[in-house]
Amino acid sequence: MRRTTGFSITELLVVLVVILLLAGLLFPVLAQAKASSKQTACSSNLKQASMALNLYIEDSGDYPMMLLGGKQIRATSPITGYAATPTTVFVCPLDRPQGRGGTPLADRREPRSFYETWFLWEGKSGVEAWKQLGQFEPNPIVFRCYFHDSRLRSMLQESHLVSSFGSQMNGLALVARRDGSVKMDRRSDVFWDRVTQHADDKKGIWSAATEQPCPEVICDGSPPSEGIREY
Repeated sequence: MRRTTGFSITELLVVLVVILLLAGLLFPVLAQAKASSKQTACSSNLKQASMALNLYIEDSGDYPMMLLGGKQIRATSPITGYAATPTTVFVCPLDRPQGRGGTPLADRREPRSFYETWFLWEGKSGVEAWKQLGQFEPNPIVFRCYFHDSRLRSMLQESHLVSSFGSQMNGLALVARRDGSVKMDRRSDVFWDRVTQHADDKKGIWSAATEQPCPEVICDGSPPSEGIREY
């Protein structure tokens, strides 16, 4: 009679250890590849959003706004029709599936994960600030996405952060300039906003769009007095 032999316990343990070691080596590589793929997708979205914004400005002569409650407010919804993928163009794949949700109210039908620096702040001083910015910076940053910094991503994905971004210094972000160029940037702030708090300093908001120093007449050290939804 032929005796059949199987693996010993020691051999099984050795095989199991080898498999675990290989998995430990491969998983980080696969995770990095997945994150890199999502970063590429986000970069494509940012470029597309910048181009859509440019097309809107060429057609209308101004940055997009919408009428809400009898007031003109800054909004992203008017430019989604200029994008190739209007329902996902403002969403970073590293954010929650539903994105940030929109602000102001007119935008809440569109998920959004990017901070629009061209909003600056609402109101007459915001309009004046953007005019001043155009004189100092011909190619400003128009969109910022902060989900490419793991620490900030976990912070921004907290359930109470439905829309806006508040402030945290030295946040790594993927940014798109007015000409559509996209790159990583650590120069500016993350906008950390707990929904009811809108006390961002004007200089911090300005610095999200450009490295150029903010004129004293605009950045006087105080928060926007007119509020983010007034125009």
